[in-house]
Amino acid sequence: MARRHARWRAELRVLVVGASGQVGAALSRHLAAAGHTVVGTHHTVAAPGTVPLSVTDHDATARLIE
Repeated sequence: MARRHARWRAELRVLVVGASGQVGAALSRHLAAAGHTVVGTHHTVAAPGTVPLSVTDHDATARLIE
């Protein structure tokens, strides 16, 4: 089992859409604790460390994933 997870040891930059929600916040904490760079977004309810994003704004979404 340890071999299976070894391929995920590299640091990732992860975009979590909805990071101000319950599931998104938990996922963001888990990824950050694993050493990954997390960019979390919110739409209407801000949370510390998240950035506003409407997923219908294609330009803003593209800037976050570049």
